[in-house]
Amino acid sequence: EVASQSGSLARGALHALEHALLTLAPLVVSCDPADLGCQCTRRPGDTHAERILLFERRAGGIGIAEPLLDGIAPLLQASVQRLSGCGCSSGCPACVQMPGCGEYNEGLDKHGALTIARWLLSPQGGDAALVTVARGAPAAECTPCTSP
Repeated sequence: EVASQSGSLARGALHALEHALLTLAPLVVSCDPADLGCQCTRRPGDTHAERILLFERRAGGIGIAEPLLDGIAPLLQASVQRLSGCGCSSGCPACVQMPGCGEYNEGLDKHGALTIARWLLSPQGGDAALVTVARGAPAAECTPCTSP
């Protein structure tokens, strides 16, 4: 199930999927994963608390946000392959953990990330509104990871 019992998307699953998407982004756009950031800390009331938020780290962007969003389906498919193909039980550096994570890779939910990615690729999912890719720094209420 994509939603938690409270109706909120599980923060650990969203965060884990963001990590997977960041590390695989060079498959769909010409970039280094360090060119992008994601939201690490999700607090109740944050504008992007229940979204996948990826952003270009450089102020004003470097022109990869739009192509990345255009390539989100193949990127999600690659994430499903990586998450389902990794033999670890709950998440490791090969699938969802990243150096520089503002949450120290705590609480990442590999299986929840896989569920959300599959749902986004499904006919009943595909809610593009759940995925935000932005140029430059995110909103002030977003707490991004420090560096991949």
